[in-house]
Amino acid sequence: MWALLDMLRRHRSVIRGICSTQTALWALLITGLVLGSATWALVPAQSIKVGLSFAGLAIFGLIMLYQAKHQSEAETHTTQTALIAGMSIAIALLALGTFYGLMYDQPLWGKENQHPIRTLSHAQTIIAIFLIPCLVMLWNRGAKAKAYAAALLGVATITFFNLEHGASNLAILVALLAFIMVRFSGKIGFAVLCIVVLLAVIMMPFLMGTFLPDQETLNAMIPGQGAWSSETHRFHMWRFVTEAISEGSFLLGYGADASRSFPGANEKIMWGIELMPLHPHNGALQVWLELGAVGVAVIGILLALIFKATKEMPNNELAVQAALLSAFIVPWLWSYGVWQSWWLALAWLAAAIGRGLAAPQQG
Repeated sequence: MWALLDMLRRHRSVIRGICSTQTALWALLITGLVLGSATWALVPAQSIKVGLSFAGLAIFGLIMLYQAKHQSEAETHTTQTALIAGMSIAIALLALGTFYGLMYDQPLWGKENQHPIRTLSHAQTIIAIFLIPCLVMLWNRGAKAKAYAAALLGVATITFFNLEHGASNLAILVALLAFIMVRFSGKIGFAVLCIVVLLAVIMMPFLMGTFLPDQETLNAMIPGQGAWSSETHRFHMWRFVTEAISEGSFLLGYGADASRSFPGANEKIMWGIELMPLHPHNGALQVWLELGAVGVAVIGILLALIFKATKEMPNNELAVQAALLSAFIVPWLWSYGVWQSWWLALAWLAAAIGRGLAAPQQG
């Protein structure tokens, strides 16, 4: 909204801002695919709902991207400072919520019957996505900023060590490795990263079908355990989705957001929980299940656009983009639903922030 108001203040065309990039064509393509999937979807109303939601978020996302692209050097510096300040506050609040939960065995934010730590998983994920870029920006601002970066990293590390969302911890590690690789290898390393992500999406159902335990083995893992296991739950879920993909339409899937109402998904397993509540907790499997090979091709187009938009960047800036992409992909493949509004909004925000951290361009 702020980007929209700023665009109007500068007397820039909103329509031009929305339609001026190839990303706009991609957003139009996926919106058309999602809305079109209502014609073959298990629950057409759900496909229409998520299609309209995606379109609305895309409009504001494209406005943010346009504004970020036309920042001055001074505005880029301000963007970076704002991100550092926001991340500092976020890490402090996460640490406060974490240690309050550990001390009093109840969440600082949320209902008393909620888990004292698991309620912080979304915040943990968002911080994980932006942590490496923030530390890099601080590191480039002199000795005092380097000391502050080290302190911020220390607080984040201690806090994350006491939290339970493994995907966020893995996201930071993968982002760091991607940053180092691309920092020294440049666009070749970034191309390799994009290819690896695409291959992971393409191969996900086949990998799951090959390496996941069979259903009998999974069932044998349930008795005798004394507590709910998110890992075992995901194994059951992914086995179920992989089999559904193999039995359905390879080309088009079952329609956008079909996971929410997929037949058999509400069956009770493991201490009375549903087999697949809402979505598969794996973005690649969800795309295959709902939009088939066509949906996977659309993901490939997006990765190609990301590579094209960043290939002229110097290595240090390209490495930041690699860290952002890697940190986002890990929880996308492990935890969240493709169509969750907050997750889609975060994707557009990450894209805009990444663009705002790039080499400044005069408006």
